[in-house]
Amino acid sequence: MTLFKERPYLLAIILVVVAAIIFGVFYLGTPDPLVKINGLGGQAFFSDPKMVDYAKTNGLTINVITNSNADSYPQKGHEDYNGANKVSFIQAGSINVKAEMTAKFGDKGTANPIYNLNPGELPGSKGPIKMVSEYIIGTTPMMLWVKDDAGYFTMLKNAGFYTCTGNICYISPEKTHVLVQATIDQASWKSIGVDGIYGNVNIGFPTGSGGRATAAMLLSCWKPDQNGDYCTKMITPETMATDEYKAAFLALYAAGGQIPAGDDSLKIGINWFPLNSSVSPTVLLAATESSYVTWINGLDANQQKAIPGMKIHGVYFIRPIVTTFTVICTDDPCQKFFGDAVNDPAFQKIMSDDEGVRTASFAGAPTFVGDFIDPTPHFQPMSFPFSLVTSKINEYINQYGK
Repeated sequence: MTLFKERPYLLAIILVVVAAIIFGVFYLGTPDPLVKINGLGGQAFFSDPKMVDYAKTNGLTINVITNSNADSYPQKGHEDYNGANKVSFIQAGSINVKAEMTAKFGDKGTANPIYNLNPGELPGSKGPIKMVSEYIIGTTPMMLWVKDDAGYFTMLKNAGFYTCTGNICYISPEKTHVLVQATIDQASWKSIGVDGIYGNVNIGFPTGSGGRATAAMLLSCWKPDQNGDYCTKMITPETMATDEYKAAFLALYAAGGQIPAGDDSLKIGINWFPLNSSVSPTVLLAATESSYVTWINGLDANQQKAIPGMKIHGVYFIRPIVTTFTVICTDDPCQKFFGDAVNDPAFQKIMSDDEGVRTASFAGAPTFVGDFIDPTPHFQPMSFPFSLVTSKINEYINQYGK
């Protein structure tokens, strides 16, 4: 104490330092609590460690309650989006999610509304929940995949089915029509000018939600428009409901749609990509650009070394459908987070590197997976099919073989 009496300023200094330490520990050193938001869809993406860290950096933890906006929550007719697990967002792969949700839940303009909702509303025990914003957080084009381990890619190229600049290749609407027509007619590869591939023409596609849209895209290339052009307009619900188009779809489905895990838009690629052409009856596969990236990212280092020997090539449709990764927000924390994230290069890099998807403007191509990926796409997206089209296709799938 003598020291403090002789130098009273020391005690003042010590008290200031101690106060500063206490302030730093209890105030500055204590991070703001993370805001937890619940969502539907996007389980794989939102559980990605990079995405988890990104969300935390921006003050959020994201909990996915169920992995699809098509899932009933908690059960059909009793969905409650502002109940115990309040839903802040819905993530789905559709161009017009609002229309899709309206089709699911009904609205005051439909003949049989489930909840008597207005467009842009979700059901809740405390009254309808408004969709406050919608963000496209990623896009991925549908592509045609073919292998060259048995020379199929080269044979089709030599037959003029696509044009290439280096290893980046595109198939025209006219040639897409030829493949679709031949598949429906159960025609041989030789009959369309491709020598060396035995059997009939076939195009594999998933039969789940993404596959139903893929089938609609292919059928939109079957018949020409009034000007004689192909793949110009997506088929309508009225067209899809005709006996002619039902028979055409069933022919496509029988020829190439039944690959192991073929009901899953992602797993169909994961199952087909590693198959040797000698054991796979499916010569062509219609699957997204991102499905290839997801497959590669799921391989270990030794498995990835085998990829060059598989000689897998992606070919772009000139007129593809484009699957979007869309987020609907129902509250402010969601709107703030995704409103900022869609323009953040760090978020976009995670989307490209880990999920293989591009931005809403198609930038950020996953070129690291192969020299056939076009960094500046030259395709012109076809409109995404209405839910009434894909639901009719689903009806045909359920009737198949009965």
